[in-house]
Amino acid sequence: MEIQQITNLYQMDLELIVGQLEWYVTFDKKYELYDFIDSADFLRPLPSNQVSFYHYPSGKVYTPFAKQVGVVIDERVSFFDDCIYFCVGDFNQGLVTIYQYQMRSKELSEITSFSMAEICLYNLQVGFEPLMIFSENTALDIYYPERLTIELKPNESFVCKKDGKYYFTAWVEEKISDDDYYCYELYRIKNKKGELVEEGRGMITQLPNGNYIIG
Repeated sequence: MEIQQITNLYQMDLELIVGQLEWYVTFDKKYELYDFIDSADFLRPLPSNQVSFYHYPSGKVYTPFAKQVGVVIDERVSFFDDCIYFCVGDFNQGLVTIYQYQMRSKELSEITSFSMAEICLYNLQVGFEPLMIFSENTALDIYYPERLTIELKPNESFVCKKDGKYYFTAWVEEKISDDDYYCYELYRIKNKKGELVEEGRGMITQLPNGNYIIG
């Protein structure tokens, strides 16, 4: 067994980024952009945080950009095709920008930007495939690469998109008695119009390599 000490990491969780087995993410402060939905217009002092990526087994740490007052990096990051994607909220300008960090070249680039006034910050995140930007509240709102809304039932959650189909999970509780419930999950597949094309018993689980199983 080997214990390696890294001096330039934050004293926070070091989490494996789902989709591969070499890259981990850590923050000096963990935020989700919707933490500031109700306070963005008057929040003082403005929040800020910084993200770094740790590579195993090299032990190298990469920090994409410097910490800036009023700029918040959402704690949810995604990995796809050797790139890391994350959402950054700039409360100075009222903008949300989606960034791509290429792990081999160490290049940081912007995918797209939105005004905070035109999108919902609640559960805003990056999904695949292909690359998509969406938020999830009472509906699934997709902002990129096309604008699309799919209504959600109260027990539904969006999981992923594949081959033009949208995969959801639904939590079901069937009452057995006043004190007991039978609980299970359904998977639901819908088209872009929100029409149900398939449904069945089963939980959708994402594996460490980024693939999914239904079972």
